[in-house]
Amino acid sequence: MLERLSDRQCFGCIAVICAVLYVPSLGNDLVNWDDTMLITANPVVQNFDVVRGFTTFDPELYIPLTLLTYQIEQLIAGNAAWIYHLSNLLLHSANACLLLLIIGGLTKNRLTGLIAALLFAVHPVNSEAVLWASARKDLLSAFFFLLAIHLYMKGNRLSIGAFFLGLLSKVSIVVLPFILLLIDHWEGRVIDARRIRAHWPYFLLSIVFGSIALFGKTATAWAIPISKSPLLAAKSTVFLLQKILLPVGLSPIYSQHTPVVIESPEFFLPLIIVFLAAVLLWIFRKRAPLLVWCALWFVIIVSPAYFTFSKNGYVLFASNRYVYLASVGVCIWVTATGMALASRNALMRAAIVVLGVLIVGASVVLTYRQVWVWNTSETLMQHALIAGYEHPLVWNNLGAALRSAGRSEEALEAFLKAAEKGQPQAHANAGNLYREVGNEAKALELFAAGMDAARAHGAFGTQDLAPHFSVAQFLLSQGRNAEALKVFEEAAQLGPHIPSAHVNLGMLLLKNGSVSGAKEHLERATELDRYSATAWYHLALAHALQGSRAQAIDALEQTLRVDPGYEDAEEQLQKLRGG
Repeated sequence: MLERLSDRQCFGCIAVICAVLYVPSLGNDLVNWDDTMLITANPVVQNFDVVRGFTTFDPELYIPLTLLTYQIEQLIAGNAAWIYHLSNLLLHSANACLLLLIIGGLTKNRLTGLIAALLFAVHPVNSEAVLWASARKDLLSAFFFLLAIHLYMKGNRLSIGAFFLGLLSKVSIVVLPFILLLIDHWEGRVIDARRIRAHWPYFLLSIVFGSIALFGKTATAWAIPISKSPLLAAKSTVFLLQKILLPVGLSPIYSQHTPVVIESPEFFLPLIIVFLAAVLLWIFRKRAPLLVWCALWFVIIVSPAYFTFSKNGYVLFASNRYVYLASVGVCIWVTATGMALASRNALMRAAIVVLGVLIVGASVVLTYRQVWVWNTSETLMQHALIAGYEHPLVWNNLGAALRSAGRSEEALEAFLKAAEKGQPQAHANAGNLYREVGNEAKALELFAAGMDAARAHGAFGTQDLAPHFSVAQFLLSQGRNAEALKVFEEAAQLGPHIPSAHVNLGMLLLKNGSVSGAKEHLERATELDRYSATAWYHLALAHALQGSRAQAIDALEQTLRVDPGYEDAEEQLQKLRGG
């Protein structure tokens, strides 16, 4: 009966199953696991600044098309979470439908395509990409990636355009040209120099966007030497494959706490496994071509993740969303193998059907649980802790969620847990809670400890300088400007690549009358972040104080381009023009 279903009926089946699974997520919140940074507190999204979206990183990824989707949603429904979750649901359904067409086309069997697409649609490991608003870039790039493959298989040159749009969504699909060569091999084409040259438009786009991505990466600090990446890559590959085959204990974060050394079993064992797997696949490449093809799909797709182990000064060895497309290889192999076994005899067919129902049923149950895991920031962070990942970022975000809910005592406990693990921002958060209840001595103690943590941990972003900024603001409130200046100077030394460090120092220098020093740091801030209205405004004041009227006007004009309503920038601009 299933064999007689049309494409439209199959699409309907996929859409219904995705809806049943994920419609409850429309009631979920936006979580403080990047959703704030990317959406609710992102001026690019909140101000519908399309130009800025296409000329900036977020902070290290170039994702202008993804930002554009957020901008449109914000225009329609503001920060209402449901619209972001609905878009993710629709994209996931569309991706599963495209897989039906691709796999059905490759195998010349619509039923194989449908089963593989359904397995992909309900797989728990893919739930993170659907349930996390910030993972829009993974879903959107996957959509154009799959569309590009589908159009390529149809001989449609619009495939190149789809690839271009996908790269504007997220650069991780840069490996598409190699996947197209896999498609060529499946369809019996000879892979030679001529075939590779035929894909030059795809390779050219990959080189261009790959270079842009590397520029964004080099603008941020790395938490580990790149030489350690092969060890983490082996561990990540084995771990992610395990999560596809046995999707339990899923977490939004997989942090690396122990030293990355080859002597450790957690690294040399995955290396051995990867090496043996590669040898066996080579030996059996002719007897098991499907397995080799699917393994290559998995490795090629997941390989860009090998450049993403560093995040905010921490080492994260894996992420569920990185296998969103890579899991397709496993889905194809499982489905095609199952179909081949089922064709042998009636008994085998019955056994495969029962096994398939059990696999899909278990996947549905596990995925449905994930919907509730991602319900709020609190439930998400609590789940990560239960899964065994007591990372300081998790404790800090849990504290922020509890504080937003008005549960200050519980929030303080969570912040202190994160502080114990050396998280600078958590020290500042805990200290600010103590300040709110009037315990300034304890607050200053935590701020000082946070500054020590920043010195030891390093300043990878503004959040790592939070203790310095908190101490400086306290000193300023006491009129102790000279001491505050020293704190801001240290912050700028710890984080010379952090715009806010230079802005704060420049503003205080300007206030103290050190115009030349202020201008130096404010200019540096605008170089690091040309969309900082605060930096441009105070740079304009510095120029004006030095009598550089034209430069002051230019800086104020830039201030208003970035933020048309910034303080009295318009008034100051009119005064300068009138003068």
